[in-house]
Amino acid sequence: MGYWAVDFDGTICGNNDLPITSDEFLTPFAIVTALLNEGCEVRILTARVSSNLPTEEINKERLYIEAWTQKYLGETLIVTSEKTYDMIALIDDRAVACEHHTGRLLGGHSVFNWLFQK
Repeated sequence: MGYWAVDFDGTICGNNDLPITSDEFLTPFAIVTALLNEGCEVRILTARVSSNLPTEEINKERLYIEAWTQKYLGETLIVTSEKTYDMIALIDDRAVACEHHTGRLLGGHSVFNWLFQK
């Protein structure tokens, strides 16, 4: 069946540790809430629990994010730093989307403009 992945910092959680919401546009937080309401599996994909960090820090961050998801989403989500083949899609403020099997960039590609301004 697969799962949906969402980044934590800057995607569903803002600088003030509150959910990023808006009345003017659809936010990742609203999408995650809707997915959960439909019974879909959602996981947090974040560098905060990257395997290159000390175990104590990983555990602290995982517990914090699990508590945050319980408080704001009503359930404790899996927190990971790894993608797997059964991931359906990733919502991330740093990601650049590309078309499946073509590699054509779909948006956000202006971050690469500096490479071609020589």
